[in-house]
Amino acid sequence: MKGIYDFWKGYLDLKGFEQRGLLVIIILCGVLFLLPEFIKPASDTDSHELKAFQDLVSKYEEMEFEEDIEDAAELPFDPLRFDPNTVSRSTLLAMGLPPGLVKSIINYRKAGGQFRKSRDLRRMYGMTDEIFSAINGFVDIDSRKENALISSEPDEKSEWNLKRFNPNTVEKPTLTEMQLPTVFVKSLINYRNKGGVYRSMDDIKKLFGSTDELVASLSSFLIFETPDADESFESKSLVLEPQYFDFDPNHISQDSLELLGVSAKVAETWVKFRKSGAVFKKIEDLDAIYGLSADKIDELSPFTVFSNHEIKEAEVVPSVIKNLHVEINKANAEDFQLLHGVGPYYAKQLVNYREKLGGFHSIDQIRETRNFPDSVYQSILEFLILDRVELRQISVNQSSIKELQAHPYISYNQAYDLCNFISGIRRLRDVEDIIRLGFLTEEELKNIGPYFNFD
Repeated sequence: MKGIYDFWKGYLDLKGFEQRGLLVIIILCGVLFLLPEFIKPASDTDSHELKAFQDLVSKYEEMEFEEDIEDAAELPFDPLRFDPNTVSRSTLLAMGLPPGLVKSIINYRKAGGQFRKSRDLRRMYGMTDEIFSAINGFVDIDSRKENALISSEPDEKSEWNLKRFNPNTVEKPTLTEMQLPTVFVKSLINYRNKGGVYRSMDDIKKLFGSTDELVASLSSFLIFETPDADESFESKSLVLEPQYFDFDPNHISQDSLELLGVSAKVAETWVKFRKSGAVFKKIEDLDAIYGLSADKIDELSPFTVFSNHEIKEAEVVPSVIKNLHVEINKANAEDFQLLHGVGPYYAKQLVNYREKLGGFHSIDQIRETRNFPDSVYQSILEFLILDRVELRQISVNQSSIKELQAHPYISYNQAYDLCNFISGIRRLRDVEDIIRLGFLTEEELKNIGPYFNFD
């Protein structure tokens, strides 16, 4: 106690400036004593705090991605050419791809994954056949990277279990067994059900879901049986359901015989046999026609009417009425039958095709009628006229895929592309938009353009 007393007594005996100096020394000593407590070496706690900060940044990025998703939720589908190995998240979202799929692609890349071929995108979570088919043509993988990757990759043969088949007759279960893309199978069957006929690989390429790889793989397995090559196929495609009417076997034309359910080959034999000088006087005389079965003769018997006068060669082929002109947009089936070579069958085909088109805008469209012989077209061309063009138009910006595809000039893929473009707020203004966007070529628009309405 005495020491403390002496200290304070001595301190109080000091002069003012001496007291202040002593106070500063005491404070400095205290600071030096406490300084080690504030300056500590790096510890594990610091690394944990750094990791926590990094996690916070990651969460912020995820929150930002979720905001991008909300912004992109209402974007229409608008594919662009892209390399899946380098394309940004924002670009994928701007294309209208589902956010879940975009996240899957980005995460796959972050994990070290690389896209070697466009079909690698099929493995992504959220990818569907419809989306893949729509973007496949826009995938543009850097060829240098692709070649480097593929060179070290084992040769991958098609994943499909292909075997030879005729696309005009194959059943859906058979296509499914071959593990072909579901959307491609559906498109192939639907086109056939609507009366379409596959004649070459070009028809296969037009199907929705068709890719270059798939077409190349199928090319050696497809068997195309056209009407010219297969009689039974022709009979099936041309005479779907017999239509009965009274007829004279000495006058009836080949196309009218086909309308009665007689196969094309037998109908041709019938006409040739008659032109050789044969005359049918009773039902039994039809037995002389090679290929005409007894059952078919019995079937036709109630409708057979025989002429009482002797048939001359000049009467077999009706003469053309002088100064005859047929207005192709107004004519009915009976009017068309006034033309040389046009019987009930072809007349009905002409009227049906005109209805599907929505009217003719060119006489040349007559030759597009299904199974209409060019020889007949050339012989009647001078008697055809087109006074007025009144077409049933298609509202492009308001029509569905089904409505567009119903037109003979529009394929399913083209209808899909058009509807996909206008599914958002966008509209097509004129045919120039269609050409610029690549939906149809200028040549195709010469036919279909007059039927389009852009209101």
